[in-house]
Amino acid sequence: MSNFTQTLVRLGKALVWSLLGTAIDMLVLWLCSDYLFHGYLGVYIVAPCISFEFGVITNFFVAQRFVWQDRIQNSPNIPLWKRLAKYNLSCIFAFCVRVGISLFLHHWSGWDVVPCNLIAMIFSGIVNFLVQNSYVFRQSKKLQ
Repeated sequence: MSNFTQTLVRLGKALVWSLLGTAIDMLVLWLCSDYLFHGYLGVYIVAPCISFEFGVITNFFVAQRFVWQDRIQNSPNIPLWKRLAKYNLSCIFAFCVRVGISLFLHHWSGWDVVPCNLIAMIFSGIVNFLVQNSYVFRQSKKLQ
């Protein structure tokens, strides 16, 4: 299989498996905002941060197992905490890209936040995948 084909297969796996993290994120957000926090700060700032992190951690472990497993096996000397920190940073970066694109689209088009966010999610998801492919789970130099 060519490098390009492998990358497309990985992208497909990453997109499918990221739905699990999204579901966890939404579940934790609902639990936190309905049962744990009350007031603006808790509901709109703290709860989304907590739920985002739950989604990121879920996606990290799923991605290690089902998307990037061959690269993990070929670079066993990288500690789990280091890989998780890099993964978390890539997700935060992608989130910032998503917000930026969403705001740009809203100001440029006047569209509602939902379609702007959906379009931005597509682009930020691809950016996040590319960062993970080249930085977080990069191929071992021995195999390149």
